[in-house]
Amino acid sequence: MQKFRNVLLATDLDGTLLNSNREVDDENLDAIHYFVQNGGIFTASTGRSLSAARTILEGLPINAPVILYNGAVIYDIKTENVLTAKYLDNDYLKTAEEVMKKFPDVGVEFYTVDRTYLSQYSEVTKLHFDLINEPLVLTPIDDVRPPLVKGLFTQVPERLAEVKQYLVERYEEKYSITSSSPYLLEITNKNVNKGIAVLELAEHLDINTENICVIGDGLNDLEMIRAVEMSCTPENAVNELKEHAAYIVSDNEHYALKDTVALLNEKY
Repeated sequence: MQKFRNVLLATDLDGTLLNSNREVDDENLDAIHYFVQNGGIFTASTGRSLSAARTILEGLPINAPVILYNGAVIYDIKTENVLTAKYLDNDYLKTAEEVMKKFPDVGVEFYTVDRTYLSQYSEVTKLHFDLINEPLVLTPIDDVRPPLVKGLFTQVPERLAEVKQYLVERYEEKYSITSSSPYLLEITNKNVNKGIAVLELAEHLDINTENICVIGDGLNDLEMIRAVEMSCTPENAVNELKEHAAYIVSDNEHYALKDTVALLNEKY
């Protein structure tokens, strides 16, 4: 009996599925395998690029397209096809250059569907590029080639808060401005967030909204948490998510996905 047939489980990666060593605990992996073996549809919903997420995704029993770049791209890792992509407008490079001049100590990154550009360093840059497994190669902004799916600014939280305020005051109506970490400020098309993407994916898979379960820990997960009834957040999540999630489960060091599958097991 496939008790989880037509049930979609979408998880964030960093701070949710992954522990502090950026690994998937066996307890979580066993729970995900149980979910899939019993008919469940499992995917990831992440702010990461394809190249930064690929190694993690390949170790999981993914059986649906994945959500990348905070929802800007829905990608089928089995066929290696882009199902949907929502791009930043051509003016974004001018906006980024404006920020570079105003905040010369802030890291500036650009992402296409399959390429990462670095145009300005910060003290956080090396740590971030080690995390996403990209080489530290500086590309002048004039050599960055659109279309872009995401822009990223990096710096310590106090300084990045100034950048966020600057952008929100001038461009909140034009771009989606969010954070997956206090050290990362992420910019996408205004019509992009994980909530929109998970609903679009469910429609593509012909799954009813009431059969979607999501889990995430960061501010970039907020719209996803608010989009469905079966929403979970780990104990380590930011407080704003805890206020909106239907369930608070164990933190990412103590098997948040195992707890989430247990909740699904009770429901179905």
